[in-house]
Amino acid sequence: MATSRSLDPTAEHVGVIARLSHKLHVPLHEVREIYGEQLERLAADARVQSFVSVLALRNTRDILRAEERRVAPSS
Repeated sequence: MATSRSLDPTAEHVGVIARLSHKLHVPLHEVREIYGEQLERLAADARVQSFVSVLALRNTRDILRAEERRVAPSS
């Protein structure tokens, strides 16, 4: 089984990762790692591969936003 470090993203994935990194102000490498993990996890169990990248993006965004809330100082 491949690891997220061996993820060889297509041009579609690279663009999605870059846009999410920019939008959430999170380093590209961090988004790439989480997205790769989610993509692999979802692809392993998916019967239909068509929406795996959409679900991986949503999961990645949710994870990063949850981390942001956890790290952000409370007012």
